[in-house]
Amino acid sequence: FLAGLAYDFCVRYSAEDATILQFVSTQVAMAIERTRAQHALRSSEAQFRTLAETTPAGVMILEEGRATYANPAAEALLGFGSGELIGVDVSALVRSDHLEIMQRGVLAIEHGERTAAQAEFMIKTRDGRERWVFASAGRIDEHRVVTTFFDISERRAAENALRESQRAI
Repeated sequence: FLAGLAYDFCVRYSAEDATILQFVSTQVAMAIERTRAQHALRSSEAQFRTLAETTPAGVMILEEGRATYANPAAEALLGFGSGELIGVDVSALVRSDHLEIMQRGVLAIEHGERTAAQAEFMIKTRDGRERWVFASAGRIDEHRVVTTFFDISERRAAENALRESQRAI
């Protein structure tokens, strides 16, 4: 007696019954696996979102040079409100004389020459201020690149001040 049902073990099943049972069990197994995969995907997405939303580094996902995702730190560093960076061509945010530095790394990743690239270059915030950033980028798939970046303006200013003081000596 199982789950309120009695089973008669003397019943003989036909080949057609066996085929139907095999089909049903295959469908149930596939549904269970699909549910597990969906759960794993939701868990992975939640982990990424938590990491990206709470890190102090700017994080952006780019597709064909345009932002498809930007975390709150990226928005704050660049002077944009929530969601305002989506669709923005990131090359417009890089100081023109530093654009080649950024593009070299991104193009090498997009063309599969490298899996990751790092560089320091100047960006322009929405209000026109210029900031130094250290950026790292890596390929997600054939169409998308993820980039993380930190504001290193204070470090650069300190390095310049140290060089100037050493020259004065």
